[in-house]
Amino acid sequence: MVSSLNGPSSTRRTTDANATPTSRPKTNGAAPAASPGPGTPAAPDRLVRARTASTGARNFVSSGPVEGGLSPAELARANGVNISSDLRTVRTTAVGERSAAPKAPPYDPGSDAKELYESMHGGMFGAGTDEDRLLGALKGKTPEQIKALEAEYKDHYGRDLRADIDDELGGSDLTQAKALLKGDQAAGDAANLYRAMKGGLGLGTDEAQIFSTLEGKSPAEVDAIKKAYQAQTGESLDAHLKEELSGAELDRARGLTEGDPAKATAARLNEAMKGGLTGAGTDEDEVFKSLEGKTAEEREAIFAAYDAQYGGGKTGVLQSHIQEELSGAELDRANALLEGNTAAAEAAKIEHAANGGFLGMGTDEDAINSAFEGKSAEERQAIEAAYNDKYGDLRAELKDELGEHDLGKATALLENGRLTDAEQIYYASAGLGTDEDKIHKTLEGKSKAEIAQLREDYQRQFGTRLDDTLTGELSGRDLFDAQMSMKGAPETAKEALDQANERYAYERKGPWNAVSNTVMDAFTDKGELLDRNNARANAAYASGMEKGFLNTSEQERVRKLSGFSNMDVQTYREAKDSMADTAGTVAATAASVAVVVGTAGTAAPAVVALMAGAAGATARVTTSGLISGQGYSAGDALKDAGVGAVDGAFTVVGAGAGNAAAKGLVNGMARNTLSRAGVKTATRELTELTSKELLERSVVKRVVLGSVQGATDGAVGGAAGGAAMAGFDDKTWDQGLGQGLERVATGAAMGAGLGAGAGGLIGGGLSPLRKDLGIIDEDLVMRRFDMGDNHWQTVGRYDDMLTVNRAVEPKPRVVKVAGPSGPQPVKIYGAANAAEAGRIERALGRMSELPGGRNIPTEVHVRSHIGDITDAARKPVGGIGGLGGDGQRVMIARNSLGSDDAVAHVIHHERSGTTSTTTSGGSPRGEAPTCLARETRCRPTRPRTRWRTSRRPTGWWCGTSTASSRTRIATCRATSARRSSSSWRRCTGPTRAPVCAPLRLATSKARCGRPSAR
Repeated sequence: MVSSLNGPSSTRRTTDANATPTSRPKTNGAAPAASPGPGTPAAPDRLVRARTASTGARNFVSSGPVEGGLSPAELARANGVNISSDLRTVRTTAVGERSAAPKAPPYDPGSDAKELYESMHGGMFGAGTDEDRLLGALKGKTPEQIKALEAEYKDHYGRDLRADIDDELGGSDLTQAKALLKGDQAAGDAANLYRAMKGGLGLGTDEAQIFSTLEGKSPAEVDAIKKAYQAQTGESLDAHLKEELSGAELDRARGLTEGDPAKATAARLNEAMKGGLTGAGTDEDEVFKSLEGKTAEEREAIFAAYDAQYGGGKTGVLQSHIQEELSGAELDRANALLEGNTAAAEAAKIEHAANGGFLGMGTDEDAINSAFEGKSAEERQAIEAAYNDKYGDLRAELKDELGEHDLGKATALLENGRLTDAEQIYYASAGLGTDEDKIHKTLEGKSKAEIAQLREDYQRQFGTRLDDTLTGELSGRDLFDAQMSMKGAPETAKEALDQANERYAYERKGPWNAVSNTVMDAFTDKGELLDRNNARANAAYASGMEKGFLNTSEQERVRKLSGFSNMDVQTYREAKDSMADTAGTVAATAASVAVVVGTAGTAAPAVVALMAGAAGATARVTTSGLISGQGYSAGDALKDAGVGAVDGAFTVVGAGAGNAAAKGLVNGMARNTLSRAGVKTATRELTELTSKELLERSVVKRVVLGSVQGATDGAVGGAAGGAAMAGFDDKTWDQGLGQGLERVATGAAMGAGLGAGAGGLIGGGLSPLRKDLGIIDEDLVMRRFDMGDNHWQTVGRYDDMLTVNRAVEPKPRVVKVAGPSGPQPVKIYGAANAAEAGRIERALGRMSELPGGRNIPTEVHVRSHIGDITDAARKPVGGIGGLGGDGQRVMIARNSLGSDDAVAHVIHHERSGTTSTTTSGGSPRGEAPTCLARETRCRPTRPRTRWRTSRRPTGWWCGTSTASSRTRIATCRATSARRSSSSWRRCTGPTRAPVCAPLRLATSKARCGRPSAR
């Protein structure tokens, strides 16, 4: 029989798989503590065994379920077992009953002070307060502990705790905090209950907070809470609970306030199976938690309470409901718990973990391991026997379901109930991926002797050096922390200071931290706090050593200040990580949006996705690496690259939503614009053209719409990146799937906010470089305003363009031009600036000097983008010609505004009322010639000769500028021996009248020559 270590109020019992469990007395009306069922030893039972190195047998130091990652030596010390520091010499100590509880260690306020500071001033900017974290650090403290906590807070952070709390909290939060600062737990719980029901914005009720506050309270404690609640609010707790809760939740709360734990548990079970918004679905984990560890008497009371509350007088209702809601191994587990058969329940848990899950796929290795971990040999044997009896061979099942390393870990736990420290590290690093947290937890706080023993054990058991494993599996900050732990806990004040200085230097010194320090010091005071306390520790040591040694109080002071520095390193790291994540998300989203905006319409979606993913990954890794500094590891870079790639790829996915949002907005603007211009019903084509003109003429609108596009794209990409970042973090899933999914959702929401901001800035900033933003249906516009057979004004296209111009520019520039009866006003629509308007005005002024020039148009319209108009071959119109005219309204392409001469030519040509369109300077046959290069003259390529037009009723004469040399041309001869595109010909004849028209030359000067071939 194995001796056991029992707690102060426990009774010794024999562990027997077939023993009938004994009932535990209820105390103070509270729910009795759980007593194990068949196959489970009593909770206080302890099994103490020490490794015997000489024989290599598996003997371990254990203390029931292992919590906190304690080493064997620590467990032994906690249970009063005397084991040598190097664990090589084993002294078998039969530990009997202990009538008195071991003396509790003195209260150390350091960790609580850190929790309080970080709850109020932690994170990247120290903005916001984590009320739950703050209040949790204050709970359960005596007045003496509160006093020590305030002193520690002042010493460490140089701040007054009560003043900080007054600044950060208000309402019921502040009431609860003040009660806890007085050591009044009942008043604190009362305030917490009010906060859960009526706090915040008064929206919703935090049921979980209500139950966690009331559970485990004795009738006397509940009575004190009720009185405090009445005093604080002027109303009864029961009345408010009735207002805020209903159904099974109200039943559960009443059971807790009435001191009836069976009623509360019955309600908890009913809520888990029949509750929720629709009553559909079952919370299996809640069912199991409600039933685990209950004695036979407690189970009978739960059955009775459930039947009374939800059975309508029937019996066996709980069992019936469980049969309805559960199936397979989960039903087996619940039935075993109802029977008090813990071994069978654990066997069913293993079966579900091995073969359950979604559609029976996947294996939950952690659930399997938890079934064995911390169990005694008798318990493990009972679990294995129950599994073999119900489901088949357990070891064969594990071999089928688990890989090599997972199988080794599960087998070790099945055989021994726990892993040695060497095994913890080995299985944390074996296979794919590395559990860095498990490694740090195993190494943390070990003495030099324990580290030496660990090295020896690891080498002997796995045939490789522990240090080599750490170096191969870890990098960056994780490797540094492991190497610091491998030095062993400091034994002197000097060692404590030296280790604090090493941690400080790793985060704040060296060229790798230059950018990190600059960014951190610009946005947060965490670096200043770390600098201050590290300097204090070094100053305290230097001051004490002035006399050559440190006395006891000075040593303690150096240790404490070194501890402050170490804590500040952790706080600094958390702020730095938050900063790196935030900046990385912003950078990745900005880079991805820039790619999407820059390539829209010019590359295939798959290519854009690859480019955006690569840009997002590069930007995130670069930004996060610079801010993280020396602590940035290869694993961090790999994770950031993956998150950045996801961000970039999903930014492309969001582009459709961004374009749709921007398109809807600009089309709405277009319809409003047309409506104000008198167009009540606009066609889709007319709306698209108006949208295009609005974007081309307004930089502000392009910026707004670009911001909408970028913000939408960035929100989608940022949400995906934030979710991926949370999903890649192992800590996300430590508390189970539900909590993990909640953290992923939170990460997605935060990423979406950051992505929207970054994307909006980038989209808005790049939008002036693009006129259409990728949201105009160019094909639709091109088809609608196709020149076709050169008669587009006959089908309303010309009028549509004029309508758009008038709508988007309701206040045109008006100039006055000399006409037949005096100054004639002309409206100029679409001129981008004063220079363009000036050229048009000067060209209009010359109209009186031209043949038929007295016919001044009343409107001149500038089209911003000639590419909207195509010729019969569906090619964009080019050249310097106009786009159409009807005598009174003339339309000019913006690329015709290069010179005054070109503008004058287009206006004169198009105001004639022809239905044709001059696109490249050619004049249709039969039209009056026009020479406008310099006043009314045309200059040929030879600068000494000038050609001018001469008006005579018999026809057109061309000659030199010298009057005496004018002759009527009767022959046709070239001015140069070689005919080329730059030479001029004078041609006359009975059927050919000479005309002056510009040729297609590199120069923009107008020339005189023959009619165009067109």
